[in-house]
Amino acid sequence: MIEAIDLRSPKPSLGCVLAIQDRPAESLERTLETYAYQSFQPADRVLVDYGSEQAHAAAYRQMCARFAWRYVRAIPAKGGWSLSAAYNIAVSALREQVDIVFKSDIDVLMGRDALQTAAVMAGDKLCLFSCLATAEGSCFPKHFTCHEDLVSLFLAPAPPTAMLGEGVHAYPRKWFEEIGGFDLQFHSWGYEDSDLRARAERSIGTTHASAPLLIHQWHPASVVVADARRNRARYDQLKHDGPIVRNGGRAGLVPSGVEVIKPKDGALAGARGGKLKKSLSNARESGAKRLRVAFACRSMNDILFRQASALLGLDCLPKRNGFNAKLYRMTGTDSMGYFRELSALDADWVVNFDEDVFVLDPERLFKLLRFMKERRYAACGMPDGGVVEMRRHNPVACNAFFNIFDLRRVRGPWQNWEAVKAARHKTAYEQAAPPFARRTPFAFDDFEPYYGLSYTLLDAGEKILYLDAEEWQDGVTTLLKDAEGEPLLLHGWYSRTWELNTETRERFRLAVDYVFRRGKRN
Repeated sequence: MIEAIDLRSPKPSLGCVLAIQDRPAESLERTLETYAYQSFQPADRVLVDYGSEQAHAAAYRQMCARFAWRYVRAIPAKGGWSLSAAYNIAVSALREQVDIVFKSDIDVLMGRDALQTAAVMAGDKLCLFSCLATAEGSCFPKHFTCHEDLVSLFLAPAPPTAMLGEGVHAYPRKWFEEIGGFDLQFHSWGYEDSDLRARAERSIGTTHASAPLLIHQWHPASVVVADARRNRARYDQLKHDGPIVRNGGRAGLVPSGVEVIKPKDGALAGARGGKLKKSLSNARESGAKRLRVAFACRSMNDILFRQASALLGLDCLPKRNGFNAKLYRMTGTDSMGYFRELSALDADWVVNFDEDVFVLDPERLFKLLRFMKERRYAACGMPDGGVVEMRRHNPVACNAFFNIFDLRRVRGPWQNWEAVKAARHKTAYEQAAPPFARRTPFAFDDFEPYYGLSYTLLDAGEKILYLDAEEWQDGVTTLLKDAEGEPLLLHGWYSRTWELNTETRERFRLAVDYVFRRGKRN
């Protein structure tokens, strides 16, 4: 399966909604900090305070002013919490210009491309976001000032793990309002998000975004058992053939019995609002002269994929370097099937990376691509033998943990895929092996099925840029260098064992820690 994550600058019609009741202010502060560094800023942001005590309400109001959110006070006549009512009110309070809504939880911290993904993917479908969760007792940075502060949570002794849930999503506002929003018959909280997804599956359809990094801050569960049972029963009753429209449709979106105090409408306050103009300006830039670059990963672990892709610098560096970038996650395919899918991507270039690749300097990654373009290289990668002790096979072929391919050059030689799979080593290739690929053991063999990719390029007279590497300090990880011999990335090896092998997890943790201490982040 191929999941494409579009990184284009979307039009600024996104609105963000959050709702809260008597939750710790520090949790909300951390969350709002991660909205502030988003690569794409929304047209509106609304926080609904659903009947909090005055002390909490005052803190939330101050925080909204500080982070340029509009504070909406909702006072339910009967008290209590209703997620459905709170978020329906939040959507109704958004400015008219908003046509895509991003709904999240006040405990969810976001990677820098979350809102951009929502604006691109939720124009006509309900887009569901995957989320990780911190462990109880996790420590957080004093402030989340940039995306890398969020990624640093993976350095914890108990790093974030996958969690179940459908509570973070984005959708077309018109659709949400026409179906009456969240069903107000769901009490307290629970299953209203699943119900919305079931209704979307029978109307506009759903899509999934797993690439953006979202991490839920742990807190004690607060489930009202009786409400949870009633909600589950209602969801089970309606999920297959219940009415799609609830609450009487648009007219019933805002519940009766709740006093809603909205702020005066005005421009978003604060310096961060200026980012919207920048996004507008960037969106107008013509992509006609930009190379289309696909970043692709054959992935088996969602957490590793998010960690690796978060270190690529794709939110800003492609535009700065004159490229249009798109991120792909590919699952359920073998190595040869994966490379065949790469060759068919709608792109000029493709950067292939394993999910245990940790880029030290994203700027050098794009500099390497420019170097290849200027010197007309078709491919690059580390020779699969003679460079590091880890790999003792053919130095003529590139290992598949990291490669860059000029698709316009490789498609011709790879057109006959059966010939690519059947290609075998020839003595004539051996002169192409670089001198540095003879310092450790090697063999001119056919060890990997994907070696034919390199063989057919050599047969076609195309150039391969072989990259040098060295064993890293842990004795296993490989440090790959760029065309100038400068450190480019770390490759951890044995990612298949990451979930079960504590030694592998610790090696990866130390590698990511090294990236932040020694690498160059933007």
